Amino acid sequence: MVVAEGTDLVSAELKPAILADVRAWVVSQVEQLREVAQAVSARLGHGQEIRSTCPVDDWTFTPRYTDGVCPLCGYQPPGVDAGNGWPGPIDWFWPILGTLVVASLAMAVLVIVAYNRL
Repeated sequence: MVVAEGTDLVSAELKPAILADVRAWVVSQVEQLREVAQAVSARLGHGQEIRSTCPVDDWTFTPRYTDGVCPLCGYQPPGVDAGNGWPGPIDWFWPILGTLVVASLAMAVLVIVAYNRL
């Protein structure tokens, strides 16, 4: 790298070459990120969702998110599985309460140990 004496500036001849290298690197990183995003999207099955149109109210919906029925009138399209793959909705109260109790007990133990060591 050619640097002018007394300054920290790069010479004018090298600026276009450096900028071209940086641009090529950024473009390659963006392409790699795009490939990863497409692979993850394909793995998760996005973009291939079943969509239905209700003949009653002409509403287009995704049965996966509406328990297999039209959210406006309750129409169920033929051949659509209403199951969502989970055994049921999760009640997060007890797991979060248990986590809070365990964290509180751990903090209490740490406070007692720290107090007794001083």
